[in-house]
Amino acid sequence: MDGRNNRVAAAQDWKTVVQLFSELGNDIDRRVGVVADMLINLQRLVPQQPGGSTASQRLTPQDASVLAAGISSMADAVLQNVQSLSNGKLINVIWALALLPDPAKTMQTAAAAAARVRAVAGFGAVILNRMGKLMAEEVFHVMAGLVLLGFKPPRTLQPDPRPVEAVAESAKGKAAPKQPQQQQPVKFGTLLEKRSIKVMPHLNPKGYADAAFVAARLVVAGDISQEWLDAFAKASKQHLPTFQPEAVVYAGYALARHSYRPSNSWQKAYFAAVQGFAKTLAGEELPMVFYTLARWHQQNSLAAAEGQMGFDHSLDGDNHISHSPQGSVGPVAPPGLISDLLLVSYTNRALRELPLSQIAVMVKALGELQVPVNPEWLKRLWPLVNSKIDDAASTSGSGSSSGANIAAHLAALLVAIPHIQP
Repeated sequence: MDGRNNRVAAAQDWKTVVQLFSELGNDIDRRVGVVADMLINLQRLVPQQPGGSTASQRLTPQDASVLAAGISSMADAVLQNVQSLSNGKLINVIWALALLPDPAKTMQTAAAAAARVRAVAGFGAVILNRMGKLMAEEVFHVMAGLVLLGFKPPRTLQPDPRPVEAVAESAKGKAAPKQPQQQQPVKFGTLLEKRSIKVMPHLNPKGYADAAFVAARLVVAGDISQEWLDAFAKASKQHLPTFQPEAVVYAGYALARHSYRPSNSWQKAYFAAVQGFAKTLAGEELPMVFYTLARWHQQNSLAAAEGQMGFDHSLDGDNHISHSPQGSVGPVAPPGLISDLLLVSYTNRALRELPLSQIAVMVKALGELQVPVNPEWLKRLWPLVNSKIDDAASTSGSGSSSGANIAAHLAALLVAIPHIQP
């Protein structure tokens, strides 16, 4: 083995790494580990924005093209020889790709887009095939990286007995030997459960954060069992105060999206955590929080009605029932929290940046919460809604499906508005 590994580790800029890759020539197949290290080091060396995200726009067009071509070629080389990679290194490669600039966007060419599709589909297929050999925290961590890459696993999977390299070849469009398939399909959510439910109490805080992110973004609503959700809620509650804001948002949203009403104490811990960082929320985090609050409000009210009929399911981990002033079982989101969220939605330009569909989610949630909204917020809302409708109409042309979507979002807004007016 020559000193190429050391040269990659010692590289001071991304151009050196790309040059080292070009020097491999026909030796790439035997040096897949080195190529993987190159991708991982590229992510470390590419210029970063102050917030930590990759700043591909800081590169000159020529440099951006060279970097994008290097990323695409390295990803192809790793995928072609993925059977030689350890699980740990494969996970690091996937996260490097997730954090590096998207070559398809940087180069804006059909070749770059095709390479990106091959990488995402190929690495996703390999990870699904290797899930049985990964620890629970590894599964959630790598799946979170695949989420950022845009990977969408099938809802139902057919267990594949082929070796990993055959799966990779198939993902790249190459013929793989035909072998008999197992007859019992399994849901992706069920696979996640099998890898994690027994060790749920023993995950580290990041493991719970990754689990929430994956459950919220990759698993079809309803495809996770009550048992898994119970285990996640019970084990994660103590970590809510120390979670990063995004992790708290996704933890609540994952439970709400899968129609799970956590204990009173979990809801209270969530309210307190969100209120502590409400002013820092941005983008889609705001609609997710409002959706979560509205979903729990509905479930608490339903639990109260069932309790009045003798079907009380409201006992929580604190072994007591709490009744809100409105008569629902469970805690109520503090009025100050709603006010803070509405204020930040305007002051941080979230309303301006969110698509009409997400604004409709927010307003619909406010209507379900039956919370009077500051008239000034409503006054500022309508000009933004009208502007987004005009923008959507001008960019969509005469497409009937797009027009139907705009009409549906507007109808949702019109139905919800009367419920939030003072």
